[in-house]
Amino acid sequence: IESLPARPVRGTSINSVIRIGNAGPLSASDVNIDVTLPPWITLARAQSGCFTSAEGARCALGAVKAATSRDIALELM
Repeated sequence: IESLPARPVRGTSINSVIRIGNAGPLSASDVNIDVTLPPWITLARAQSGCFTSAEGARCALGAVKAATSRDIALELM
């Protein structure tokens, strides 16, 4: 997780960014990321390509080129 506030306040949302990197020499295709959240945190909103799952969120990133990274933006409550 790239960013979280130091002190979240109960009842307010926080924006979080998860960075996924591909350090390999080849592109990765059909990349899917499962984000598991503790039961007391809910997914309020996610970027396009992400949807809620029983554990938190699942994000379909598609292809991630070699030596690049992609960010996933989530709003949590």
